[in-house]
Amino acid sequence: MKKPLEYEKTEQASENLPYGKFKNESQPGAQDGTKIVAEHLQDVQYPLLQVLMLAGIVPNGELENGKTVKQFLDALCNISFVKYSDTTVYNKGISVFTVLSGVTDFYRSLIDENDQPLTSQTAWQNFLRIDADGKINFLTPTNISSGGGSSYVPFCVNSGPIVDGEEALLSISGNTITATAPFTLTSAEGETRTVNSDRQLDVSTLQDGDYTILYNFETDALEAFGNTIFTDKKFPDEAVVGDMLFNISVVPYKCEIKTESGTETKQYSRIGLYTRVSGGVKTSPYNNNGLNDDDWLIGLPIPNVTGILPERFVWYKGSIVNISSYPKLFNIFGTKFGGDGVTTFGLPDLTGRVLQGAEEICNYLAAALPNIKATANPMFQNNNASASGAFYVSGSGKSQRDASSTAGYLAFDASRSSSIYKNGVTTVQPPAFTVRYMARYK
Repeated sequence: MKKPLEYEKTEQASENLPYGKFKNESQPGAQDGTKIVAEHLQDVQYPLLQVLMLAGIVPNGELENGKTVKQFLDALCNISFVKYSDTTVYNKGISVFTVLSGVTDFYRSLIDENDQPLTSQTAWQNFLRIDADGKINFLTPTNISSGGGSSYVPFCVNSGPIVDGEEALLSISGNTITATAPFTLTSAEGETRTVNSDRQLDVSTLQDGDYTILYNFETDALEAFGNTIFTDKKFPDEAVVGDMLFNISVVPYKCEIKTESGTETKQYSRIGLYTRVSGGVKTSPYNNNGLNDDDWLIGLPIPNVTGILPERFVWYKGSIVNISSYPKLFNIFGTKFGGDGVTTFGLPDLTGRVLQGAEEICNYLAAALPNIKATANPMFQNNNASASGAFYVSGSGKSQRDASSTAGYLAFDASRSSSIYKNGVTTVQPPAFTVRYMARYK
């Protein structure tokens, strides 16, 4: 491409414009501005056309308007990793991302001429998610290429948690952990297996503590592993008998258990974590995608007094959020509180509201008080009227009936009967303690 300085009648380079700049005429007809010539237009047009060529798009001869005719924008989106736009048509294999409430989701187009919303499972594949806390979740079978060109999946990734749009999570009932089928796993050495029936693990004999739930390829069963897992070339000095090493210095990778006499090779895949507290009084299995043993808690408003949002929680402040980020909350609320129901939906806003039991749930109730009514005879003279409660006698003047006597009138002020009524208050305010409401979303 030619630099602006290489054209006639241009201005010198500056810090912000290091290749010079074009200039206008000093006044109409002065002819001291930069001339627009054919080669200048060609130098601008061809880089745009090259973007279309890279994307495999043939110019249609129509004038771009950025909305209905936008070949350049479509081409740009189809040759780079860009944020998703619902006005762009994508080619098969193109990847896009969305960012909502700190959660980044990555999608891959499964069809050509893809103008479908991201919620279409036949058109898009949600293959990766980065949580608000920075944790990476692989949502499809995921390979990591080695230097030799071979591909192996590290044993600590559960490769296949999405089945018909639902997460295949671990769950617990009593002292039994269940891995719900179907799910796909890959061992350290690269063996991939799809398990088509549920696998269960009895944890009644485990001591309190944190465990990694493993799938054993040799026994086709779940195991609870309570020792340390290292990812390195060899066991470190602090390793003890029973610890595990995920060795990535060799191809294929190796999963080894430290024994009294050396090491023993194992075929494992990690599918979740499990914490046992107080002999089973509180248990919480989870994998990379979140908790599942007490899903009835999802969406339940919980008061927060720190202002710090914990992991797997969202504020109830009326935000419009992405359905793909909070599918279980969308199943509860739908579009009752906003959103288009295709890619977005609204969360309830509990700021300034109290919770109230009712048969019909998840509704906003406006502030209200019973009406206060009263009657009075305003005809009285010589200050001989009496009043009580919220009524009082106010004012004085000449009676319309008798100019020689004074007259007053009855007035009403609810604060005279109870201090609960206050001037300047526009809503009902019971005694309260302020909090922020949050809810678990997975």
